[in-house]
Amino acid sequence: MVANDFVVSGVIGRYWQGWGAADGPFGKPTGPEENVPGRNGSRQRFERGEIAWSRDHNIVTSVYRLRNEACFEWTHPLLKYDYFRYDISYNGAGQGQARMQVKSTHSQIWTKLQGFGEYAFIIKFCTDPFIGADECKHGWTIPVRLTLDKSTETPNPNPGGPQVKPEFAERWHELGAWDGPLGKPIFTFYDYPQPNEAFIQRFERGAITTSPNHAYGMVVAAYQRGRFIEVNWGGGKPSSFNVYRVDVYRNNKKILEKLVQVWPGDWARSLNSSGFFRYEPPNTIEDAVYGFVINPSSTSSLNPALAPNPDPEITVEPVSSQFDLTNIVNFPYGQTLQVNVRYYAVYYDAELNLPAPNGIPAHAYAYASHAARIKSIVEHYVYVKRMLNWPAGPATEDNTLLLIAYLQAASDDPDSRVPGELPNRVIAHAMLRSMTQGHGQVGTGFEEELFLGITLSKKGDYDMALKGLMVVAYRYRNLLTSDELDFILRGLVPRHLVGGHDPRIQSYSILTEVVPETENHMLMINSTRYLVNQILFEQTGNQQYNNVQNGLMTWLLSFMQNIAKHDFLEFNSRPYQRLSLHAIFNLHEFAKDPDITTAAHIILDYVMMKFAVSSNRTRRVGPFRRLHDYMNRVCNKHNDLAFPYEGADALIGFFLMYVGPTDRDRNPTNLFPEGWSGFALIAGLTGYRPPPAAYIISIDRPGPSQHRFYHGRRPEVYEADEIADGGVEIYYNSPSFLLTAGGMFLNSGYGNDQFTKYKQVAYAQATTLLPTRALDIKGRPDLNVKFEDLIRFDQFPSKRLPVEEKQCAFENERSAVNTGVHLGFACGANLVIPDKWLRLTGTPPTGTPDANGWYLLNLNQDLPDYGPLGFYVAAYRTPVADPEQLEVRYGMVPQNVGLLYATEAAGMSFDEFKKRILERNKFPDKFEWAGVYDFHTPHDRERVFRFWIRPEDHKYIPRIYELNGESVKDFTSLNLVEGVFLNALGKHDGFIEAYTPGCRSPLILDYRNPAKPIRKDNMNDCPQPWLERAQALYMQAVQLIEAGRQREAVGLASEAVILFRQLAAIPAALTTIVGYLVELSSKLCHVGGLCSEAVNPIQAAVDLLRAFQPEPDKQKDYLELFASTVHMLAVRLLEAGRKGEAVGPANEAVMLYRRLGGMSGADVMTVARHLLDLSADLYDYGLYSESINPIQVAVLFLKGFQPQPDKQLDYLELFAFSLFALARRLQKAGRVNEAKISAQEAVTVYRRLAEMDPDKFGPLFQSAEELVTSLT
Repeated sequence: MVANDFVVSGVIGRYWQGWGAADGPFGKPTGPEENVPGRNGSRQRFERGEIAWSRDHNIVTSVYRLRNEACFEWTHPLLKYDYFRYDISYNGAGQGQARMQVKSTHSQIWTKLQGFGEYAFIIKFCTDPFIGADECKHGWTIPVRLTLDKSTETPNPNPGGPQVKPEFAERWHELGAWDGPLGKPIFTFYDYPQPNEAFIQRFERGAITTSPNHAYGMVVAAYQRGRFIEVNWGGGKPSSFNVYRVDVYRNNKKILEKLVQVWPGDWARSLNSSGFFRYEPPNTIEDAVYGFVINPSSTSSLNPALAPNPDPEITVEPVSSQFDLTNIVNFPYGQTLQVNVRYYAVYYDAELNLPAPNGIPAHAYAYASHAARIKSIVEHYVYVKRMLNWPAGPATEDNTLLLIAYLQAASDDPDSRVPGELPNRVIAHAMLRSMTQGHGQVGTGFEEELFLGITLSKKGDYDMALKGLMVVAYRYRNLLTSDELDFILRGLVPRHLVGGHDPRIQSYSILTEVVPETENHMLMINSTRYLVNQILFEQTGNQQYNNVQNGLMTWLLSFMQNIAKHDFLEFNSRPYQRLSLHAIFNLHEFAKDPDITTAAHIILDYVMMKFAVSSNRTRRVGPFRRLHDYMNRVCNKHNDLAFPYEGADALIGFFLMYVGPTDRDRNPTNLFPEGWSGFALIAGLTGYRPPPAAYIISIDRPGPSQHRFYHGRRPEVYEADEIADGGVEIYYNSPSFLLTAGGMFLNSGYGNDQFTKYKQVAYAQATTLLPTRALDIKGRPDLNVKFEDLIRFDQFPSKRLPVEEKQCAFENERSAVNTGVHLGFACGANLVIPDKWLRLTGTPPTGTPDANGWYLLNLNQDLPDYGPLGFYVAAYRTPVADPEQLEVRYGMVPQNVGLLYATEAAGMSFDEFKKRILERNKFPDKFEWAGVYDFHTPHDRERVFRFWIRPEDHKYIPRIYELNGESVKDFTSLNLVEGVFLNALGKHDGFIEAYTPGCRSPLILDYRNPAKPIRKDNMNDCPQPWLERAQALYMQAVQLIEAGRQREAVGLASEAVILFRQLAAIPAALTTIVGYLVELSSKLCHVGGLCSEAVNPIQAAVDLLRAFQPEPDKQKDYLELFASTVHMLAVRLLEAGRKGEAVGPANEAVMLYRRLGGMSGADVMTVARHLLDLSADLYDYGLYSESINPIQVAVLFLKGFQPQPDKQLDYLELFAFSLFALARRLQKAGRVNEAKISAQEAVTVYRRLAEMDPDKFGPLFQSAEELVTSLT
């Protein structure tokens, strides 16, 4: 390969390619490959490093630097060795690393550089003799070198400003000068107040100070880097310091003493008094001044610690215990001067740079703004989570997700970078190649203390990283070299993860127990295996990798069908649905077999539709299986319904990405919660989008709808020895609220629940009433409704353990059942009506949790801070009439038992609501346990709910079991889902229908045949949402063009074109679609300057019109539109510089104009003008000969045309101009005789016109005569 005029080839070329070539960390070559004098090998220099081939060792060594970090790497030698030694020399002097024996399988060493000069890196591989010195057969490799001098990482010109003091220049340039984390200097240097020749200079993001107390040349640099502050010191005289105490001050008050150890390999110059400390302020959303003081020392302790500080407000890390004083480090060598950094708040939420809605329907706006939203999130993610630690180390879910973000940022803009950092593409390549496989163990991994300090553990979870690596290998293939792809497949993917399904992964052993592998791991492992096979089969043709032949495709199709029939075993799981769905996203996006992509599409559609009907503004408090520690409790972090603490509901983050954050009036907001950004990257960067119905239901919240789910009896999991209980979910979704049943206890389906302390099971959540308009209040997060604020039925039985045993733990909950929800009505035990709502509505009694009787809440009044919430609530609660039996059975009694009814306020005053509730419902002072009662609704069309007060046991019997005298279905007789918008017709057979509000034709998800899943869209029957999507894409593309955001506009324009093409099957929409496509093409070219990209929309318009068959009475209108559109295509090709391709459409346009002009009633003069324009367009772009045909046809039309008397003058003027222009065209083409004939005809017509209006046409008549003369 040739780069920068230097060839990179052979062994070095292949190695360089493997690191991303010129886009990677080495950069472009700066010289040719050269033989090394006196050595058997060669090396080549690059912008940021050097690569060498040592032929005697048959290995390649390399080094590159990223600012002041150097990566020394080598290929694995073929010879056997016990350890290696490496050495780093600085300006020819060894720095002492060669004394160390390194026993490691890693082939990379990262070290920090400090001080201008040349650094050289060598390595040798040795065997350990029984007696004597090293046996290193081939000795040291050829040195690879890099020079640290004035930064080469400054592609941007010097921005000017104050000069950097010479004492600081080296450190500043080491870190990247004005493009580095310090930024440009903003003040000239100045003296410290102390007369000790100390200096300080401030920069955009930090400061550098000298420390003459330690040595001339010793400097300390501190700077803000994203959320962190980094402190970098060194440069003094050689010393034996290996430990430092860093004192941290906030606004001049000490807050932290931190011990920092320096190991021999940390710095290339290990005796240079160098050190590094990274600090994350405890409050990153407040500006402050942080100061740092370095206290050096040395110690031989293996566990050094700091003495306690008597000030309780100063944190000490690590602090020595009172019983261990031997490891305390003393600091007798003084300290550096304090260096201060002004820390600027880093806001966690991503600011969304979105186009304005401009009246676009909310669901369509959410869809069309997807690209802008995910772009903003990617940029923020890279900024906030930036790669700071090298090497990346073992691949994990987190670092592969960060790698994906870097690659996406580089894909969006190859030159993009975070201020102060290297280009994103460089970091991405370096990050990928610094990843390792680590232990490489897939499947469940855990570490758990059993008793007396005995720990049980199993390595695993590497498949969490592999799902991310598949995204890298497929989605960003165009950014990777073939060697980097090979590195992923053979360096990071375990060798055994190929071929067909391996039954051995279906279980693992713990002690004497065989435990089934979990659903999410099975999906991650085998989706990765499938995708790895797919690439290897393309590369080799080896049938081992043929997913059809090896049976893996059949296994995946069967596995996914089980989900379509019964939902996920780990349904709504916290946190495992994130893992399962990421695997399915990968299959949908990257699998090439249509059956696999269809199967994945069906699962995703079902899950997204389910979330839409079970959530309220992307929040939900539904039941789930695994892990019960993450249930919503007042006493745990999941009391917060919006923030994604550990164990978050992943669908919230996924769907928040799709619909975008909105306020309670459904208006889009411009901040995306940072905590959900990782989930957004998983879902938002895929090609998948939920059906329009999911967007509309989630955002518009159409009229009340209920959905009941029963998962049914699923096949037994391998080695489980039990059948998983079928879960029950009930959601009543109304515009102003969501009423959700809490569910019931369900076994895990994996067996051994007692052994795993019931962590894997489902427990009944609270049954909750979630108000739509009170979930967040702009600017007042303190008012955001939390779980503790919800009107709810808490579980019974349930007993909280003492706080001293565990902060938020409960027991005796396996009998609890919270399924008492039906059509806005709910019943159960432990009815909690938070005092907040009683206070705000002025509803007595207040402040007494045990108060019983009726609570009638007008939540539609203008509540302080919240405004009207849009609904009413009637609740009634009493003590249990017979508590003794419960005390005997459970050792506890519920606080109360009761009911609630919620309804929209529209159509009824609160006074009427209250009156009817009290008149129609007379209940006893105490409800009987297991008693049966009737509730009458207050509406004109009264409903009567018969309910059973029994919130425990008998979990599949509905608690509301009659409605208006008719039985409500037993849960076990339900299909997978029965509801208004999502419905499964068969008995858990894999057939599901999803309905768009306002449309009777469903989206069909038919997975009855495991080998042939079918997904049938309802676009043709329900085109309006799709058309609104396409229109929104068009409108936002135009906005972005006009805002100068052309790169983003092109993506939206392309998406709009695809959607418009799909919608063209709807005849009534064709004219509108063509109009949008024509206008989009015009905007791209004439406003955005994107004429090449403008061809696509106009070509689509032409294709759609060509395929259309109009009705006979519409033929003329059709031809007018078709001819002008083909004409426009020819023009756009000319403007894009594709002259040769423009001729065909131009000729077709002429033919269409000819047909149009020949039709009865045609406007011949208008047709002629179009032909004249087309001729002029061709002529202006140098197609002289081709410009003749259109104008000849125009003249032909005009010659045979008889205008109306009142149009005679216009006609003659147009005819004369056409003849004159034709003569000019013929003259230019060298057809003089024909030109003369046309010119003479033009003279004749202009003579008539001049007689009619000498002033206007006399000069034109004269020009025509002059043309004839010139042709004679």
